[in-house]
Amino acid sequence: MPVRSEYAPGTPSWVDLSSADVDASGEFYSRVFGWEYREQPVSDRGTYFTALVGDKAVAGMMAAGDAPVRWNTYVTVADVDDVVTDAVGAGASLVMEPMDVLDAGRMAVVVDTVGAPISLWQPKGMAGAELVSEPGGFIWTELLCGDCSRAAEFYGTIFGWTAEEMPAPDGSEAMLFAGDEGPVASTRDPKSSLPPTWLVYFACEDADECAAAITEVGGAIAIAPVDAPFGRMGAAVDSRGTAFAFIATNPAYEPAA
Repeated sequence: MPVRSEYAPGTPSWVDLSSADVDASGEFYSRVFGWEYREQPVSDRGTYFTALVGDKAVAGMMAAGDAPVRWNTYVTVADVDDVVTDAVGAGASLVMEPMDVLDAGRMAVVVDTVGAPISLWQPKGMAGAELVSEPGGFIWTELLCGDCSRAAEFYGTIFGWTAEEMPAPDGSEAMLFAGDEGPVASTRDPKSSLPPTWLVYFACEDADECAAAITEVGGAIAIAPVDAPFGRMGAAVDSRGTAFAFIATNPAYEPAA
């Protein structure tokens, strides 16, 4: 269902960008995905920009400040404080202690056992993205790391995810399942020296046109669009050097049971 008003615990529900230049980032994604923005001051931390497709919230953006510049993946949880306790007990490092975000929700950030940051979201007034899997909305998130088994064990502990290993041409890969929600994310070993990270995928109408738009507005293509059973996809860095991926889905694709 592209339009969402709630997310079950253990489901990726939001993504946002910690940007070194919100004006440049905002212009880039506006021209690539057609985003418009709603601004909201967040106490002394500056302004939070909510990206909109039509009138639906799809992602967020804020000045990075001292934080790393990256796309952040948020996973819905029933109780942030409890999950932080479980995560630290399972070997994670706490980066941002649980905190209330106005009346929207409660969040925290941990670095998992393979070194990738993951954000936790306990919803109150905001469940998460209101539009997903449609052009301009986020559609998938994938953990790139060198030890997929260790990562799967960690996320199984804190989210209850189960992993199903799958062969991949460039390294090991696993699909991550959250109970009745089915597959919600994946892990992949890129066989590279890149630091562990969650790579966010955005949906687009046409992958080749999206790639052209990215380069026209100052981004660069890291992986040129290629066909896969579920669609045509590629990876890029934006005009400030932040990685993301894009995909035009294949409407005829039916996942195996």
